[in-house]
Amino acid sequence: MLQRRLSVASSTFRAMERITAEEYAGRRRRLIESVKKVAGQADRDVIVLLKGAKRPYIAPDVPGQYRQCSHFRYLTGVTVPNSYYLIHAPKGGRNLEPVLFMDRRSPYEELWEGALPSESKLEDTAGFVDLLPTKKITEVIAKMISKDSTCFFEAKEWDGSEVYSMRAQFGAIHGVKSHIDQLRLVKSIAEVQAMKDTCKLGSEVVSHS
Repeated sequence: MLQRRLSVASSTFRAMERITAEEYAGRRRRLIESVKKVAGQADRDVIVLLKGAKRPYIAPDVPGQYRQCSHFRYLTGVTVPNSYYLIHAPKGGRNLEPVLFMDRRSPYEELWEGALPSESKLEDTAGFVDLLPTKKITEVIAKMISKDSTCFFEAKEWDGSEVYSMRAQFGAIHGVKSHIDQLRLVKSIAEVQAMKDTCKLGSEVVSHS
């Protein structure tokens, strides 16, 4: 039984790894093209801000079931909880400048949750130019704020935070998840194969239970 479970887990991991770094980068490029086209912001700096899922707790020291935000994972491949991701698209068509915000784990957290993925592993899918602690997010955003820049984020998710209070300083703000949802409607060959693998794994689990 243990060997069978390990086999299923290994197959699941291979399905997760199927999406390449190039495909993640393509998703980010298409997202920026989408937000600029719909918002008519081709001549402005654009900032896309995403909030990953938080680690839930069912008791002070007892973590609950966790699942990364699908929108966050679609663009970054990152499954670590309590992370943030910013994509800066400078005007003039210059290269995208993604930033991943993530905190180190304490020895106690590593004992229970394991070590974080290496920086190179995270960079492979998230393609960031900088990896910073989460406390730096307001500092980074403050440097990008201007009336000539547009921010795409889900305001309700940031209600009560410093980021939320800074939103009025942008030239315009818009939601971002609807743009990501449109991108996800069309599946790549790798995504279709991953879906097939998931269905196969599900059927194997049922047949062996």
